[in-house]
Amino acid sequence: MVRSRRNSLVRDIASHPITSDAPTIVGLLDDSYLFDKLKKLSLAVESSDSLKSGDGSESGSGIYESEATSAVNMNKTDKYSYYNSYLDQLNAKICEYKVVLDQTRQVNDQLNDSIEKFKEISQETGAFIDETKTIYTEQSRLSKLTESIPRTLHYFEVLDPIMRRLNHASSPSIVKKGSFSTMLATIDESLQFLDDNGELKDAAAYRIKFKQCLIRACELISHFLHNLLKQTNQEILDKTKNKNLLVGLPSSTRDAFLYSKFSTISDTFKTQVSEIVKRSNDKAYYKYHDELNSILYECFNQYFQTRLKLLTPVIWSHIDEISVKDKDQDLVKFIQDGKTYFQQLCANEYKLFIEFFPEKECRFKINQWFLQLCEPLYDSIRIKVLKETDISTLCDSVTLFAPYYEFEEGSEEYLKQFTDIQYDKLFEPIVQKLQARLILRVQIYVQQNILSYKPTKDVFMISNRRGRPKTSTNGDNKNTVATRNGSDSLLESYLASFKNRDMLSTYSNDTNDTYTNLENSSYKFSQLQTYYPPLLKTLALLSKIYEMINSVVFDDLAHHIVHDCIISLRNAYDMVMKTSAGKSDINNLDVSLAYLKNLLMLRDSIQNFNIQYTVNETYLDFSGVEWFFKSLKENGRNVLKKTKSSSILTLARELVPKVVNNMVDARTELISELRNVIKDFTENTSLELIDNTLDIKNDEDLLAKNLKLRGNIKARLPRIYEQILNYIDDQEIVINLLDAVQELITQSYAKYYEAITELAENEKLARNKVADIMYLDVFTDFFAKEVADLLRNGRIDIETK
Repeated sequence: MVRSRRNSLVRDIASHPITSDAPTIVGLLDDSYLFDKLKKLSLAVESSDSLKSGDGSESGSGIYESEATSAVNMNKTDKYSYYNSYLDQLNAKICEYKVVLDQTRQVNDQLNDSIEKFKEISQETGAFIDETKTIYTEQSRLSKLTESIPRTLHYFEVLDPIMRRLNHASSPSIVKKGSFSTMLATIDESLQFLDDNGELKDAAAYRIKFKQCLIRACELISHFLHNLLKQTNQEILDKTKNKNLLVGLPSSTRDAFLYSKFSTISDTFKTQVSEIVKRSNDKAYYKYHDELNSILYECFNQYFQTRLKLLTPVIWSHIDEISVKDKDQDLVKFIQDGKTYFQQLCANEYKLFIEFFPEKECRFKINQWFLQLCEPLYDSIRIKVLKETDISTLCDSVTLFAPYYEFEEGSEEYLKQFTDIQYDKLFEPIVQKLQARLILRVQIYVQQNILSYKPTKDVFMISNRRGRPKTSTNGDNKNTVATRNGSDSLLESYLASFKNRDMLSTYSNDTNDTYTNLENSSYKFSQLQTYYPPLLKTLALLSKIYEMINSVVFDDLAHHIVHDCIISLRNAYDMVMKTSAGKSDINNLDVSLAYLKNLLMLRDSIQNFNIQYTVNETYLDFSGVEWFFKSLKENGRNVLKKTKSSSILTLARELVPKVVNNMVDARTELISELRNVIKDFTENTSLELIDNTLDIKNDEDLLAKNLKLRGNIKARLPRIYEQILNYIDDQEIVINLLDAVQELITQSYAKYYEAITELAENEKLARNKVADIMYLDVFTDFFAKEVADLLRNGRIDIETK
């Protein structure tokens, strides 16, 4: 009986190929070869089953039948032969894999051994590299050192031949040879090397020797240049036979000798001196600057002395010509001619100098020498300045040099103005001498014309009231101040400047009434002459010296001038007030107003000068000594007794002069004077208006006095207002004066009203008398209305005029 194949392994594999439900089979099928064989076997089994289960037709191929038949037979023979074969093959493969695995382990062990050996080799190689690198570095250093030794020795070896050549130089002309320039370059290189390598043995000693060689070489250049200048100077003198003959030569011929002939050696001179200049200004030679500068300055001196010997006769000859020509002329013309000549002379010398010396490095030296070159001008001007007494002339002389002092030293504009020749330094000695002389003459002028001025009794009197001058047919007015005080050119110039300025403004205005304007101009000019003469001289002096002197000196000088002017004004005011004591109050008001007018003029005028009024004054106080001798003279015994009773140290302490530091402010002094005179004017005006109307007496009629007070205000206030207008032009000041008078009278009336009210309350005065007088607010309104009417009418009158 044939066994069914339904449950056979082949059938099961054929029916269920590789699935995840048969884990044991999956492991066997991992072999691709076995899988292929099983797949073929499965196909053969399926084809055999299909042939037998069909309708018996012979539709399959013969190959499949044979395979199926042989498969069936094989299954019958040994159903596990495939598996055994497969196991055998697996075992064989396993053995092969074990062999391969063993070989792989051996190779791995060998590789690990090789890696360890390579690490050892790497460490040995690193150590070798480090060792060879050190050796290489040392070898490179030694190689470089070996190569540098000849070059280094060269800096030392050249010293002996250089010293021999310099020590045996028989003539300074050696400097013209090219080898001399090469030798200088070698010295420079050796010095630079020794400065950079000071650690070398004996480097300091060699540096000193090379420095001596450098100084010696520069001295040879200096001697050569000196001989060159001396030879050229001698040639010029030989051709002119005598240096004084240069004076008599025509200017073109003289310039040919002084400049053209002299400049023929400029190229040779400049080439050689540049060697010294270059090293003197080189920062690398800062250790040798003193010696090099000494040699360079010697070259400067030789050049300047040579030029000075040639120029001095010519300069003095020209100064003599100017002195003769300007003998009868003033100082200004002499200074102008001398200034023009020396400007051109310095310009020519500067142009020649830069042909001999490098301009940028040596410009400062020629400007210093110009001061020596201009000494003849300084001497001649100094003699004339010491003889000059006119302040205007001195100021005009200072003005000649004003263009050189417009800009602050060091500013951009200053550097542009004085790129070559510093004319401000060149003419500074002249300006200083002029300013010193000007200060002296100003002090003398102040003493003679301000402090020593003797005012007359009518200096502030009514004759100086404001009024229209009587003009002559030709329009000329005499200078009242000059007539009273003698001729004063400074004052006349100041007054004339005012007159000319007013006349210029008159003609410049568009008006149809030129005659009226000319009359007003003459009127203003005449009013200027009514001021206190020392005041006008003070203003004339300040306006003249303004910006003529150093600002600090001017401030100090102007302060004392203003202070002295105030003292002179105050003394005149006190003198006139004492003289007019006991006279009418009207005269006193005129004096106060005139004094106020002058102080206001002083205040308004000095504001234009930008004066720093405050100054420190230090002086010795001998008041203790003065007191002692005065007391000793008046009461000698008592003083001696007091001296004996007190200690000697106490007496000595009292007699020692004290140093006093005093802060003086002329502006404060002026303001104080203004306040005082306004106070005096206000009090005097109030007394004139009040009279005796505010006196309290029981037996007098208060109403009558009150009416009198009102009448005084109505009658006298307009006249006082007219008096103020006669002296004061400023309407604001006029208003302030009237306000001050109104305030003082109102305060006096308030005290008066309060006093009589208190008397009435104490029944010392009848109440009906108090009721008859004006209340305080009524009086205040009344006075204010009167003042307002005066100001309004006065303004209308001014506008009408």
